[in-house]
Amino acid sequence: MSRRNKIAFSVQIISFFALCFALPSASYAEETKIKEPIVVNGDTVEYFHEKKQVIGSGNVSITYKDVVLTCERITVYLDTKEAIAEGNVKITQKGAYFTGDRINYNFDTRIAKVLHGYINSKPFYGKSEEIDKVSEKQVNLKRGYVTTCDLEKPHYRIQARQVRIYLDDKVVAKHILFF
Repeated sequence: MSRRNKIAFSVQIISFFALCFALPSASYAEETKIKEPIVVNGDTVEYFHEKKQVIGSGNVSITYKDVVLTCERITVYLDTKEAIAEGNVKITQKGAYFTGDRINYNFDTRIAKVLHGYINSKPFYGKSEEIDKVSEKQVNLKRGYVTTCDLEKPHYRIQARQVRIYLDDKVVAKHILFF
C-alpha cells in the first residue's frame, strides 16, 4: 500500500470514528435541549424535593415552551410534568386560550381537563361544564356550546351534549340545539 493510500485510509478510519461518536452526542444534545424545566413564579412558591413537587400561590405564572399558564394556586408534579391549577386559570397556546375554575394540565403531552371552562380559538368560542383537550389540535366540550360570536352573551350558539372542535379547522356536533 502506497503512502498516499495509507493516509487516505487513515483519514477514512478517523472520519468513521468521529462520526460514530458525534451522532450519539448530537442526539443527546437534542434530548437535553428539548428538556426544559418548569419554572413556577408566584407570590409564594414552595419546592418539595422528596415529592418532586412545586406548590405556588398568589399571581402564579408559568411559561413553558410556547405555553403560558396563569392562576391563583398550582401544584406541579415535576416527574410527570402534570399540574393542577385553581382560581382564575388561563392557559394560552398558539393563539388559543382556555379559562376555567380548575384545570388539570400536562406540560409534556399538552392534554388538559378544564372544569367550568371557556375556550377562545378564533373563529370558534365555546363554554362548557367540562372541556377536554385531547390532542394538539382537538378539544371536546361536554354539555356546552360553540359559536363564532365573540360577545360575552353571544347572539347565537350551537349547543350539544358533546362538541368536538378541531383547532384551525372545523367543529363537529351531533343532536344540536340552535339558539
